[in-house]
Amino acid sequence: MARPAEIAALAEALGCAGRTAEAASEELLDTLAVLGDRSTQDAVDGLVDEIAGVLREVSATTQELTLGLAALGGGPADDGSPRTVTPADAAAPDTSAAPAARQGRR
Repeated sequence: MARPAEIAALAEALGCAGRTAEAASEELLDTLAVLGDRSTQDAVDGLVDEIAGVLREVSATTQELTLGLAALGGGPADDGSPRTVTPADAAAPDTSAAPAARQGRR
């Protein structure tokens, strides 16, 4: 089982990736490429829309994963602010119920 500090670091990285993907999507849509040929313009516009959609999906997926990590106790707090992890948290032994539950299944 991952330790709280590792879960918090992963949640923070996922949050950063999601925010970056969302910003890239918005920036891509704000960029206006003007081409002379109508069919080429339509093709480029379609690709831009598809890429922006994929970036939005990446952002939404990272948000879902971050919420899942928060449920494990290592993600952002309910108010959306990042959870502070102290060096004591990183050094603390895993005292979650999960290892005990696994032992009970053996």
